[in-house]
Amino acid sequence: RLRRLMEAHALEHRASGAGRPLDLVLFDGCVRHVCRAHRVLRRDRGHLLSLGLAGSGRRSAARLAAAMLGLETVAPGASASGAQSHAEWRADLRRWTVRAGRDARHLALVVTDADLARDTVIEDVHALLRSGSVFGLYPADEAESLVGELRVVAAAE
Repeated sequence: RLRRLMEAHALEHRASGAGRPLDLVLFDGCVRHVCRAHRVLRRDRGHLLSLGLAGSGRRSAARLAAAMLGLETVAPGASASGAQSHAEWRADLRRWTVRAGRDARHLALVVTDADLARDTVIEDVHALLRSGSVFGLYPADEAESLVGELRVVAAAE
């Protein structure tokens, strides 16, 4: 029954066109991993470190769990030169934090071991997990503008 539910969510995700399609073979180990990821991600500020061999479906299982929870999955993109530059990573991170904060979108950030191999990415991810913010992510004027927008939203609530 659980496998059928996951297959239905994977099909729904594929049909919605949201992100990359989830092509998973839902064997027992995969179902258990999706369940663990789901349990962790449904908690406030839930975060998950998934270790395993390349190609074993860790990202796909996390993306399926996120889709089942209605989370939008975001991930660093590759640039034309291969890996993202620090500036490109920071631009993506600013865009995602605005969507999560100001726009109140529920996001799941999926980073790979290759992304975390860069010191700046691992430092930023660590800061997000530790405090919920990244020092120096926004220039002072842009940060001030965002805080002003958030104050208006908070006052309205």
